[in-house]
Amino acid sequence: MKISVVIVSKNRSNDLTHCLGSLLSQSIVLDQLILIDNNSTDKTKEIFSNFAKNSQIPCKYVLEKRKGYPTVYNRGLKEAKNTWVAFIDDDCVADVDWYESIKKELLSLDINTEIVAILGNSQTYYKNNLFSLLTLFKDKIWKGSKIKKNKVLDFEILDNKNIVYNKNFLIKNKLSFDESRVRFFNGASEDCDLGMQIFEKKGKAKYLPEMLVFHKDPHSSFQFYRKIYFSTLGHIKYEEKWSNFRKNNLAINHDFNFFRFTMSFMNENKLSFLQKVLFAVNLLLMAFLLKGIKFYVKSF
Repeated sequence: MKISVVIVSKNRSNDLTHCLGSLLSQSIVLDQLILIDNNSTDKTKEIFSNFAKNSQIPCKYVLEKRKGYPTVYNRGLKEAKNTWVAFIDDDCVADVDWYESIKKELLSLDINTEIVAILGNSQTYYKNNLFSLLTLFKDKIWKGSKIKKNKVLDFEILDNKNIVYNKNFLIKNKLSFDESRVRFFNGASEDCDLGMQIFEKKGKAKYLPEMLVFHKDPHSSFQFYRKIYFSTLGHIKYEEKWSNFRKNNLAINHDFNFFRFTMSFMNENKLSFLQKVLFAVNLLLMAFLLKGIKFYVKSF
């Protein structure tokens, strides 16, 4: 069972170097590594070229000049030579057993399995930073009630920074990242959109906790709120496309205690009293910002 690993990158050569280092340090050697360079102007190509020369991993460099998340991820799927395609973000650091955990999981699947996507476990790289923890918290809240016993219930949580897709299933059902959405905020929420396409075609997805990466989340207030703003705008366009389908085809019981989860999260991350206060204040600010953005967009 061979897997193609794809990294999409643009002008983040320092992060890319760290990510590549983590892939080089995997417990088993990767079958194929593809870099989709989205027209970088830094040392991205040089760094990957040097990596390829000094690594046992079969590497492929691809320059994609067209803009948009759906465009570059589709290029990654196209260039992958294996049935299973794993995506990892260039600002992620893979756990040493990340690749092996994927291999073991795929080998354990029945030959006629309906599983066509595997969602990995993403933690924050900056464990002591308030805004990174807020980002992680938001991610866990979003995904937490939509996974039950490692079964993905709501496919909009499929997340390209750490995921595996079955390429044959996508081809058979004529599925791809929706490039018509590029005109809306660079096509953000492209993974949510593909997730709903997979759900519509009766594919199954599961969550694999052992498939662990550490993501370099925003670590300043500016980075955090900027990301909230632009990702929300992109997600609103995704919601407009799928709202009717979701209403008619999804019936998820969101049995989730927000207060209990929040307190547990803060205690697990050993926040001081002051940090807890700042955490709570920023949660409120984030909630108001999200509502404000949605109200503003819907008023036009």
